[in-house]
Amino acid sequence: MQFGPVHLQPDILVIRFVIHPRHSNGTYNIARVTHPLTATEVRAAHPAQKEFTLQDGNGLYLLVKPNGAKIWRFNYVRPGDKKRALVSFCSLDDVPLADAVNVAMNTAQWSRRH
Repeated sequence: MQFGPVHLQPDILVIRFVIHPRHSNGTYNIARVTHPLTATEVRAAHPAQKEFTLQDGNGLYLLVKPNGAKIWRFNYVRPGDKKRALVSFCSLDDVPLADAVNVAMNTAQWSRRH
């Protein structure tokens, strides 16, 4: 059984419920709690030796590269063929957090209509 993401306002806690079959050791996966990113967290993200991501929830995340580049990415599922799609749009310098959330919401709404 699988429940989709809970769609709430961007400033509210997002909880995803995914119930998977039991593992061979008898345990289950538990729900993942995602807190929306804050502007302070985004500014404080410094490059590391490996790429890492800062998750905002509902598929939006900030990719931080070792060279210091910060790129917004959005994962979603295309409704027609049910395949995953990845949209990369602009760097953090060009698109601030609030605008990135709006772009992700608009892309998700557009994908549901087409």
